[in-house]
Amino acid sequence: MTWAPHSGDEVGAGARIDRESVVASLGLAREGRIFDLDIGRFAGMPRHPLQPPFDLSTYRTPRGARAGANRAGPDPDNLTNFGFSLELVSTSMHLGTHIDALCHVTAGDDDHWYGGFTERGHLGDKGALASDVTHIPPIVTRGVLLDVAGAHAKRQLPPGYAIGPDDLELALLRAGTELRPGDVVLVHTGQLRDWPSVRGGGEPGLGIEGARWLSGRGPVAVGADNAAVEVLPSVVPGDPQPVHVHLMVECGIYIMEWMYLDELADAGISEFLFVCLPLKIDGATGSLVRPVAIT
Repeated sequence: MTWAPHSGDEVGAGARIDRESVVASLGLAREGRIFDLDIGRFAGMPRHPLQPPFDLSTYRTPRGARAGANRAGPDPDNLTNFGFSLELVSTSMHLGTHIDALCHVTAGDDDHWYGGFTERGHLGDKGALASDVTHIPPIVTRGVLLDVAGAHAKRQLPPGYAIGPDDLELALLRAGTELRPGDVVLVHTGQLRDWPSVRGGGEPGLGIEGARWLSGRGPVAVGADNAAVEVLPSVVPGDPQPVHVHLMVECGIYIMEWMYLDELADAGISEFLFVCLPLKIDGATGSLVRPVAIT
């Protein structure tokens, strides 16, 4: 794993996944037990106020198709009344459990993102022209759960709690393992304990020092069971989301949000095979995903 950030890089920390790391991670699946880390999606589901709502409507039905066809008389090619249904889905790629592509977050006067790309030069009418979600590789690697809530003997961390290095070290000690380059690190705050009811007034999440502690361990991605991975509102004056900027813009590390981690935490599992397959949508700044942990 000789990856290092450089100008023009569209893959970022995804380059830490190689044949050797994939083979090693597959050995973690010994029991065949699968933990679904996706919270699912439904009309009216909780969302960030800046996100468009999720909606699904029926687009075609067997009865509707027959009604239209009957205007022209019986269809001699469909005497069995074969039919099918379709739906139309309207949403953002950042609703519910999802992964952020490196083009999702920008910073600075030039609105740049990781790799030196800028909004002016690399964002078109049909999405990002560099570092879009198609550049995220299939993620098959070692996963590690840091149960920060459990490490503090809490069901949920309090709103606005900024997770720092001491919290992460405590959770890692409790897990009885270590972090390695190429891991996916998942941080459990307990925020989704009462899903789909979500607490208002702020969320627990990574503080900037905690994010720097994690980035120094060389992960491919960092995920959490909250809306932004980082603490909300920000505890850094004048900096709305410093963790996003550090992990993604500065380090090229992917972020995964709204991950269902309660079952994994309750089972006391800290190390597992992690699989996440982002959709390949040209220009998209992220992808809805259904990640799994396999033990």
